[in-house]
Amino acid sequence: MRKTVFLSCVLLACPALAGELYRWTDPETGKAIASPALPPYPIKEKVPGGQLPSGDVIKLILDENSPQYKAAVARRKAEEDQIRQKEEAMAKQKAEKEARETEERRLTAEAEAKRQAASKTREPTEDEIQTCLGFLRQGLEFKDPESVRVEDRGLITVYKDGEKNLTFKVNAKNSYGAYAGAKTYNCKYFPDGSFKINDW
Repeated sequence: MRKTVFLSCVLLACPALAGELYRWTDPETGKAIASPALPPYPIKEKVPGGQLPSGDVIKLILDENSPQYKAAVARRKAEEDQIRQKEEAMAKQKAEKEARETEERRLTAEAEAKRQAASKTREPTEDEIQTCLGFLRQGLEFKDPESVRVEDRGLITVYKDGEKNLTFKVNAKNSYGAYAGAKTYNCKYFPDGSFKINDW
């Protein structure tokens, strides 16, 4: 009889133990943990934390003076310091890059302003017109290159460094042999013989 009662008590106690849920704050991550298993840190105190349908909730207060707890906190602090230092370094690099880009834009704007101040705008000569027409024929595919004609000579800007910038209107025959209407072109050419054509 005694043996039967003892076994019954053991069987009744097992479900209660298996249903306990432990809650604590992980010192290494700083996050709240809920688990049926005990944490790998010394426990200072167990406090009832309510009940769930599956069993009791027990709040664990860890021993903050234990070597395991202190080591976990130190690891977390070292990781946080590393992340903070990385973020600070990235922020510094970004600020330095933005400062360099701002200074480059300022210097470029100043240089362009000086270049514009030293430039001269006037009517283009026939040689300048023909030079740009030659560049147009090289850079663009006209249906009838020989039909290209200037309808508005426009103005040319001559810079101190030798660059010339001509904006003028040009017309050419289409595939039907008719002039389709003048287009405005911007022709830039440089002392080294290079050029750039834009149509508007």
